Amino acid sequence: MKKLTIAIDGPAGSGKSSVARLVAQKLGYTYLDSGAMYRALALKALQGGGIALSSERELEELARDTHVELRPVPRTLPDPCIHNQVFLDGVDVTQSIRTNEVAQAASRVATVAGVRKILVAEQQRAGAGGGVVMEGRDIVTVVFPNAARKSTSKRANMWTLGQRSRKFTNATSVTPIAKFLRSFARQTPF
Repeated sequence: MKKLTIAIDGPAGSGKSSVARLVAQKLGYTYLDSGAMYRALALKALQGGGIALSSERELEELARDTHVELRPVPRTLPDPCIHNQVFLDGVDVTQSIRTNEVAQAASRVATVAGVRKILVAEQQRAGAGGGVVMEGRDIVTVVFPNAARKSTSKRANMWTLGQRSRKFTNATSVTPIAKFLRSFARQTPF
């Protein structure tokens, strides 16, 4: 049976990461956090003495010369908040990309059209073989417009979870996920 590429899109705080991780876990697929790619490139720019975050040309060149790989987290990694092991040019930067400084730089890096084009191509390669659930802005419309299953921000907002959704208690927050998974399973020919 062919494995699917599943794309979940939406704005920050819409619940796409929570839903993507649960769908990947339920299906035995790999979850890929596209934002980690931008954070890895931002880290390289910050460490690259002389690479100006304000120089689109330098950032685009840096993106061309950079290899970012996302892998499933090994069971030995103790942090439950980490969902991909991130390698930057072969070096594990999983923890290093999780700082405020890197997050702010990643926001800048992600606005550069040339960088986005390069990283979109990387994301498309990562999902080409199927068996992945990828989330992030523009995943449905730009990265995987022909994905087997897509979810946009409206749908993701219906199942918002995690720390941004404090109106639910632990007991009731399971219900929206269960509804999502049942709906997803009905729509997906396995």
